[in-house]
Amino acid sequence: MSFLVRPIGGMILGPLGDKIGRRKVMLFTIALMAVATTLIGALPSAAAIGPWALVLLYLLRMCQGFSTGGEYSGALTYVAEFSPDKSRGFHTWILNSGSQLGFAAGAGVVAGTTALVGGQSAMVAGGWRIAFLLALVLGAVALLLRSRIEESPSFVASTG
Repeated sequence: MSFLVRPIGGMILGPLGDKIGRRKVMLFTIALMAVATTLIGALPSAAAIGPWALVLLYLLRMCQGFSTGGEYSGALTYVAEFSPDKSRGFHTWILNSGSQLGFAAGAGVVAGTTALVGGQSAMVAGGWRIAFLLALVLGAVALLLRSRIEESPSFVASTG
């Protein structure tokens, strides 16, 4: 479901970045991702709230997908606007490579969490939540770092 919502995030947040600035949209996307991911880790079980657990999980995954779609289009534009003409492709390649490294890091977090909680059965029993709850800390760090970036010169020039 989250993959189906990604293009919608890009379609809505990309043009919004053109209007209010890339920086503001990228602050929003990282905050939305951190909150949605943290809430997945804190989500009550189906035993506690019945089918609402699945409904909430789908909604939170949709928030993640929406955020990812907006993040990717905004970050790609932001990097391209800051990059010199002759190395724009290289700089945007670095952005894409960072995404792939993030997937690998996520797998590492799962492997580390599995070892930490004592194996696969402990992960299934609730240890999986740890990886999602880490999003609160990582999201706060990402927001702090992102709050320090400047608006792109192209956007500033276009808004006068």
